[in-house]
Amino acid sequence: NYRGNREVLEELVRNMEENIGDGQDILIVYNEEKEVLYHKGNRKNQLLAGTLSEDTMLWQMVEDQGVHYLETMSRVTVDEEVYYLERSRSLQYIYDNRRDLLRIYRITLLVLLAVSAVLTVVFALSFTEPIRRLSRATRAIAKGNYGRRVKSRGQDEVADLMEDFNTMAEKLEIN
Repeated sequence: NYRGNREVLEELVRNMEENIGDGQDILIVYNEEKEVLYHKGNRKNQLLAGTLSEDTMLWQMVEDQGVHYLETMSRVTVDEEVYYLERSRSLQYIYDNRRDLLRIYRITLLVLLAVSAVLTVVFALSFTEPIRRLSRATRAIAKGNYGRRVKSRGQDEVADLMEDFNTMAEKLEIN
């Protein structure tokens, strides 16, 4: 609730009018009989100049033709006269930004999943390659190719197993 003189009310309306955006925002001033004294904007507000106590402000979020708005109404007393200021402001830019961020998030998530899948396959193949080489050499020895050996790389347990395999293959080849 605001109490003041008519010049202050006119200044308030002028300031609010300057901040009206792209024609989708509206500003309406009603008198106490709910007659429209001032209306700027291309759309109609969905709030009614209903029952407002002196310390009350109404607001609501609405969607009109796919555009989201915040509508507010407040009661103003000027020189013992009651006025209602009704304001509607488009919040569509917030919804548009949210939609764009969700799209970017989804694309980023898909790219990260694809990169993770490729890296998982590459790492799995590189980790299992020594075991696959050992397996191929084992099958060759089982078929009688006792001269088959595997090159061991590194200092881990798989390299120790390869060294043991090569020792076994040498003993088999000698016998």
